Amino acid sequence: RHTQWFFFQVTNARPGISYNFSIVNLMKSGSLYSSGMQPLLYSVRRVTEDGVGWSRHGRRIQYFQNQHRTASGSFMYTLSFTLNFPYAQDTCYLAYCYPYTYTDLKRYLLSLEDSPRQSPLIRRKTLCKTEAGNECEFLTITSKVTDP
Repeated sequence: RHTQWFFFQVTNARPGISYNFSIVNLMKSGSLYSSGMQPLLYSVRRVTEDGVGWSRHGRRIQYFQNQHRTASGSFMYTLSFTLNFPYAQDTCYLAYCYPYTYTDLKRYLLSLEDSPRQSPLIRRKTLCKTEAGNECEFLTITSKVTDP
């Protein structure tokens, strides 16, 4: 209902050239991009050469209503921005927000279970499987109850 997310890959862009992007299918009338937020960029070469991962980039950022409408008749919105890529022969990813993968989630939940302080407070149970076959977990988080 509120499409306000993007994630895509750009390969073999040339440094020194300004690239203009327009994402035209956003649905919220307001956006943090109107308040100065920038898209996230991840350059595979930059990680390899400098150890720098996701970082915010972009200029001439605009967020505005466009002429497209949803099936229910609501207007859609466009995010447009200009970006220069840091390296030639690179693979870059652009995203609305920092990606948080299923692997990140599983790693975090395992760290909670391995923590002597937090493991007594959390219980994990598989609720179902997603269409991709991933476990959809049910978490119970509680405080320790001591009898008087």
